[in-house]
Amino acid sequence: MKTYVLAITLLILATACRKDPLEGIERATGEGIAGKWLLVERGDWNGKSYTYPIPLNPPQTLVFQKDSTLLATGVELRDYASVRLYATNNRYLYLDRLPVDSSAANGWNQQSYRVRNDTLQINPPCDEGCPYWFIRIQ
Repeated sequence: MKTYVLAITLLILATACRKDPLEGIERATGEGIAGKWLLVERGDWNGKSYTYPIPLNPPQTLVFQKDSTLLATGVELRDYASVRLYATNNRYLYLDRLPVDSSAANGWNQQSYRVRNDTLQINPPCDEGCPYWFIRIQ
């Protein structure tokens, strides 16, 4: 019985002391997709749906500029490095890629997205489901 109580106590202490990995990151506010977004989580599907956190160092970001240009940094976001321009409607993000990029022919030019307060979810087309989750940092 003592072992059971000790195990429960240690479990409670371990979970209560867990630090939020996003603690210390200053979030920004804004309307729409324009701004700088930090990648914090990615989804994947291998027989079952799951997500995994993205290391925050080095930061991996997408910057949607007001002049409709897009800047991408980070290994996880390498598919966005060839994007020249973007456009949106209330449901889709449209990406205009450099002509040398063959991914546009594979359907990478339209992606569903959703902005809620200081979070962004982008759903690139893939066979298994692979959303990206961001927080607004600028």
